[in-house]
Amino acid sequence: IEAVGWFGQYDLALLLLKEGADPNIYRPRQNSKLVHVVLRDQPRLKHCTAEQKAAYEKLVEWLKAHGESFEAAEADLKRWNSWGDLSPDERYRRFQAEWAERQKK
Repeated sequence: IEAVGWFGQYDLALLLLKEGADPNIYRPRQNSKLVHVVLRDQPRLKHCTAEQKAAYEKLVEWLKAHGESFEAAEADLKRWNSWGDLSPDERYRRFQAEWAERQKK
């Protein structure tokens, strides 16, 4: 998550995954995991080098090959973005409810 979120180090993220990093770990007390961060990074690609873009695509393909659902992650992002007009307290309550539900599993 940090390799992607900070400076678009997609090649480093892929290396860490190949060495055993778990792509299903969520950020502490949050609802996002690697696939969400990767999707949010798409707009940044227009400012990336060709090498970074290629590394991004390799990372996406690795995640898909290892069972990550980009469709489910896109639905998550869409749902979370739809909460933008809610009060901060209500947004927090909804995020907390999702986090609590995930913790039960």
